[in-house]
Amino acid sequence: MSVRNNLFLGLAVSEYIEDFKQGDFLSRNILGADSAESAHLLWGAYPRVGQTVQFQLRDSKSAREDLILAF
Repeated sequence: MSVRNNLFLGLAVSEYIEDFKQGDFLSRNILGADSAESAHLLWGAYPRVGQTVQFQLRDSKSAREDLILAF
């Protein structure tokens, strides 16, 4: 599996959850990175100060499970 098209940034929906699990993050696309600085990322969201973020790797099996659970 290629990470290039399957890596996302998850933003926690609540800071009051102690043990994060499936559905506790809102996934957003990673749009780019500054390779010169290697510390800057550009993604499609505005996180709140102090908000928990998590890198997420998406695969076809988990995408199918999420779709089934949504209905």
